[in-house]
Amino acid sequence: MAATVTAQALQLQGLTATALAQPIVVVITNTPDPALPAATVDPALNVAATTGGVTVTVSQNTNCRTGPSQDFKDIFSLGIGQTAEVVGKNTLNNYWIIKIPDGSGKTCWLWGRYATVSGDTAGLAEAATPTPSGGEKPLAPVITSSNVKCYNAGSGDQDYEVRVNWTDNSTNETKFNIYTSPNNEYYSKKADAVTVDFIERLPAGTTLTVVVVAANASGESAPSSASFVCP
Repeated sequence: MAATVTAQALQLQGLTATALAQPIVVVITNTPDPALPAATVDPALNVAATTGGVTVTVSQNTNCRTGPSQDFKDIFSLGIGQTAEVVGKNTLNNYWIIKIPDGSGKTCWLWGRYATVSGDTAGLAEAATPTPSGGEKPLAPVITSSNVKCYNAGSGDQDYEVRVNWTDNSTNETKFNIYTSPNNEYYSKKADAVTVDFIERLPAGTTLTVVVVAANASGESAPSSASFVCP
Protein backbone atom coordinates (compact mmCIF):
# COMPACT_ATOMS: atom_id res chain seq x y z
CA MET A 1 0.00 0.00 0.00
CA ALA A 2 1.52 3.30 -0.99
CA ALA A 3 1.55 5.97 1.70
CA THR A 4 2.87 9.53 1.78
CA VAL A 5 3.91 11.32 4.96
CA THR A 6 2.42 14.79 5.05
CA ALA A 7 2.92 17.72 7.31
CA GLN A 8 -0.55 17.13 8.73
CA ALA A 9 0.63 14.14 10.81
CA LEU A 10 0.77 15.43 14.36
CA GLN A 11 2.42 13.72 17.28
CA LEU A 12 0.16 13.09 20.25
CA GLN A 13 2.83 14.26 22.64
CA GLY A 14 2.77 17.70 21.09
CA LEU A 15 -1.00 18.26 21.49
CA THR A 16 -1.92 21.43 23.41
CA ALA A 17 -5.22 20.48 24.96
CA THR A 18 -6.05 23.99 26.21
CA ALA A 19 -6.60 25.20 22.66
CA LEU A 20 -9.23 22.57 21.97
CA ALA A 21 -12.89 22.29 22.76
CA GLN A 22 -14.28 19.60 25.05
CA PRO A 23 -13.95 16.27 23.23
CA ILE A 24 -16.68 14.05 21.94
CA VAL A 25 -15.50 10.51 22.70
CA VAL A 26 -16.42 7.81 20.23
CA VAL A 27 -15.46 4.28 21.31
CA ILE A 28 -15.24 1.60 18.66
CA THR A 29 -15.61 -2.02 19.74
CA ASN A 30 -13.92 -4.20 17.16
CA THR A 31 -15.04 -7.70 16.36
CA PRO A 32 -11.84 -9.73 16.62
CA ASP A 33 -10.65 -11.52 13.52
CA PRO A 34 -10.38 -15.33 13.70
CA ALA A 35 -7.79 -16.47 16.19
CA LEU A 36 -4.32 -16.79 14.74
CA PRO A 37 -1.62 -19.26 15.81
CA ALA A 38 0.25 -18.31 18.95
CA ALA A 39 3.68 -16.82 18.44
CA THR A 40 6.51 -19.32 18.82
CA VAL A 41 10.17 -18.98 19.62
CA ASP A 42 12.82 -20.58 17.43
CA PRO A 43 13.57 -23.98 19.06
CA ALA A 44 17.26 -23.36 18.41
CA LEU A 45 17.14 -20.72 21.11
CA ASN A 46 15.95 -23.13 23.79
CA VAL A 47 19.38 -24.64 24.31
CA ALA A 48 20.43 -26.15 27.59
CA ALA A 49 23.24 -24.62 29.60
CA THR A 50 26.59 -26.33 29.08
CA THR A 51 28.22 -24.86 32.14
CA GLY A 52 27.18 -23.32 35.43
CA GLY A 53 27.98 -20.20 37.36
CA VAL A 54 28.34 -17.77 34.44
CA THR A 55 26.20 -14.64 34.72
CA VAL A 56 25.91 -11.28 33.01
CA THR A 57 24.87 -7.76 33.95
CA VAL A 58 24.70 -4.64 31.77
CA SER A 59 25.68 -1.00 32.21
CA GLN A 60 22.87 0.13 29.87
CA ASN A 61 19.49 -1.42 29.15
CA THR A 62 20.20 -3.82 26.29
CA ASN A 63 17.82 -5.52 23.87
CA CYS A 64 18.02 -9.29 23.68
CA ARG A 65 17.15 -10.76 20.29
CA THR A 66 16.55 -14.03 18.50
CA GLY A 67 19.93 -13.61 16.79
CA PRO A 68 23.04 -11.41 16.61
CA SER A 69 21.85 -8.28 14.76
CA GLN A 70 18.97 -5.88 14.31
CA ASP A 71 17.65 -8.21 11.60
CA PHE A 72 16.37 -10.37 14.47
CA LYS A 73 13.41 -9.55 16.67
CA ASP A 74 13.71 -8.10 20.17
CA ILE A 75 12.13 -10.54 22.62
CA PHE A 76 13.54 -9.22 25.92
CA SER A 77 15.45 -6.28 27.36
CA LEU A 78 18.00 -6.83 30.13
CA GLY A 79 17.93 -3.84 32.43
CA ILE A 80 20.50 -2.26 34.71
CA GLY A 81 20.50 -4.19 37.99
CA GLN A 82 19.24 -7.43 36.44
CA THR A 83 21.37 -10.57 36.31
CA ALA A 84 20.94 -13.38 33.78
CA GLU A 85 22.54 -16.78 33.38
CA VAL A 86 24.84 -17.13 30.36
CA VAL A 87 24.46 -20.44 28.51
CA GLY A 88 26.39 -19.80 25.31
CA LYS A 89 28.46 -17.34 23.32
CA ASN A 90 28.99 -16.10 19.79
CA THR A 91 32.47 -14.63 19.89
CA LEU A 92 32.51 -13.58 16.23
CA ASN A 93 29.61 -11.14 16.67
CA ASN A 94 30.22 -10.29 20.36
CA TYR A 95 26.97 -11.79 21.63
CA TRP A 96 26.11 -13.84 24.70
CA ILE A 97 23.27 -16.34 24.75
CA ILE A 98 21.40 -15.87 28.02
CA LYS A 99 18.44 -17.42 29.77
CA ILE A 100 15.63 -14.88 29.99
CA PRO A 101 15.29 -14.38 33.77
CA ASP A 102 11.54 -15.02 33.92
CA GLY A 103 11.59 -18.74 34.66
CA SER A 104 10.43 -19.65 31.14
CA GLY A 105 13.69 -21.34 30.18
CA LYS A 106 13.78 -19.43 26.89
CA THR A 107 17.01 -17.88 25.67
CA CYS A 108 18.02 -14.86 23.63
CA TRP A 109 21.09 -13.17 22.18
CA LEU A 110 22.51 -10.28 24.22
CA TRP A 111 24.93 -7.81 22.62
CA GLY A 112 28.20 -7.73 24.53
CA ARG A 113 28.99 -4.02 24.27
CA TYR A 114 27.44 -3.10 27.62
CA ALA A 115 27.79 -6.55 29.20
CA THR A 116 29.91 -7.59 32.17
CA VAL A 117 30.22 -11.37 32.39
CA SER A 118 31.18 -13.11 35.64
CA GLY A 119 32.44 -16.68 35.79
CA ASP A 120 34.47 -19.04 33.63
CA THR A 121 33.32 -18.58 30.03
CA ALA A 122 35.81 -21.08 28.58
CA GLY A 123 33.30 -23.91 28.89
CA LEU A 124 30.50 -22.07 27.13
CA ALA A 125 29.55 -23.53 23.77
CA GLU A 126 30.02 -21.38 20.68
CA ALA A 127 26.59 -20.78 19.13
CA ALA A 128 26.32 -20.85 15.35
CA THR A 129 25.05 -17.64 13.77
CA PRO A 130 21.41 -18.25 12.77
CA THR A 131 19.76 -17.05 9.59
CA PRO A 132 17.19 -14.28 10.08
CA SER A 133 13.67 -15.70 9.95
CA GLY A 134 12.62 -13.03 7.49
CA GLY A 135 12.12 -15.54 4.70
CA GLU A 136 8.39 -15.47 5.36
CA LYS A 137 6.07 -12.55 5.85
CA PRO A 138 4.88 -12.11 9.45
CA LEU A 139 1.44 -13.10 10.63
CA ALA A 140 -1.14 -10.35 10.81
CA PRO A 141 -1.65 -8.45 14.05
CA VAL A 142 -5.20 -8.25 15.43
CA ILE A 143 -6.61 -4.91 16.58
CA THR A 144 -8.07 -5.54 20.04
CA SER A 145 -9.36 -2.06 20.91
CA SER A 146 -9.46 1.44 19.51
CA ASN A 147 -10.97 4.81 20.30
CA VAL A 148 -11.12 8.37 19.03
CA LYS A 149 -11.62 11.73 20.74
CA CYS A 150 -13.12 14.40 18.53
CA TYR A 151 -12.16 18.07 18.88
CA ASN A 152 -13.79 20.91 16.97
CA ALA A 153 -11.00 22.50 14.93
CA GLY A 154 -13.20 25.19 13.37
CA SER A 155 -14.20 25.78 9.74
CA GLY A 156 -16.12 22.51 9.73
CA ASP A 157 -13.07 20.39 10.60
CA GLN A 158 -12.48 17.93 13.44
CA ASP A 159 -9.22 16.80 15.01
CA TYR A 160 -9.32 13.02 15.35
CA GLU A 161 -7.23 11.94 18.36
CA VAL A 162 -6.81 8.20 17.83
CA ARG A 163 -5.44 5.30 19.84
CA VAL A 164 -5.25 1.77 18.41
CA ASN A 165 -4.10 -1.33 20.32
CA TRP A 166 -3.27 -4.69 18.75
CA THR A 167 -2.02 -8.18 19.54
CA ASP A 168 1.31 -9.26 18.04
CA ASN A 169 0.97 -12.71 16.46
CA SER A 170 4.47 -13.07 14.96
CA THR A 171 8.04 -13.55 16.07
CA ASN A 172 9.70 -12.52 12.81
CA GLU A 173 8.47 -8.96 12.24
CA THR A 174 10.94 -6.07 12.43
CA LYS A 175 8.33 -3.30 12.72
CA PHE A 176 4.67 -2.42 12.43
CA ASN A 177 3.41 -0.10 9.71
CA ILE A 178 0.27 1.95 10.27
CA TYR A 179 -1.55 3.53 7.33
CA THR A 180 -4.50 5.91 7.39
CA SER A 181 -6.99 7.18 4.84
CA PRO A 182 -8.19 9.49 3.41
CA ASN A 183 -5.17 11.56 4.52
CA ASN A 184 -2.75 8.81 3.42
CA GLU A 185 -0.57 9.20 6.49
CA TYR A 186 2.05 6.64 7.54
CA TYR A 187 3.41 5.77 10.98
CA SER A 188 6.05 3.19 11.90
CA LYS A 189 6.43 1.44 15.26
CA LYS A 190 9.12 -0.89 16.60
CA ALA A 191 8.58 -4.63 16.61
CA ASP A 192 7.75 -4.70 20.32
CA ALA A 193 5.00 -2.06 19.99
CA VAL A 194 1.32 -2.89 20.50
CA THR A 195 -0.13 0.66 20.48
CA VAL A 196 -0.14 3.71 18.23
CA ASP A 197 -1.40 7.23 19.06
CA PHE A 198 -1.80 10.05 16.56
CA ILE A 199 -3.95 13.05 15.57
CA GLU A 200 -5.30 13.88 12.13
CA ARG A 201 -7.54 16.73 10.97
CA LEU A 202 -10.46 15.92 8.68
CA PRO A 203 -13.79 17.47 7.71
CA ALA A 204 -16.51 16.59 10.24
CA GLY A 205 -18.34 13.40 9.32
CA THR A 206 -15.39 11.92 7.41
CA THR A 207 -14.59 8.26 8.03
CA LEU A 208 -10.97 7.78 9.12
CA THR A 209 -9.67 4.26 8.44
CA VAL A 210 -6.56 2.92 10.20
CA VAL A 211 -4.73 -0.18 8.93
CA VAL A 212 -2.03 -1.99 10.96
CA VAL A 213 0.36 -4.51 9.40
CA ALA A 214 3.44 -6.35 10.62
CA ALA A 215 6.48 -6.10 8.35
CA ASN A 216 9.91 -7.59 7.72
CA ALA A 217 12.35 -7.85 4.84
CA SER A 218 10.00 -10.20 2.98
CA GLY A 219 7.05 -7.83 3.03
CA GLU A 220 3.93 -7.03 5.03
CA SER A 221 1.35 -9.20 6.73
CA ALA A 222 -2.34 -9.17 6.01
CA PRO A 223 -3.95 -6.02 7.45
CA SER A 224 -6.05 -5.42 10.53
CA SER A 225 -8.20 -2.29 10.42
CA ALA A 226 -10.48 0.01 12.40
CA SER A 227 -12.60 3.00 11.36
CA PHE A 228 -13.72 6.18 13.13
CA VAL A 229 -16.12 9.05 12.45
CA CYS A 230 -16.19 12.40 14.24
CA PRO A 231 -19.62 14.05 13.80
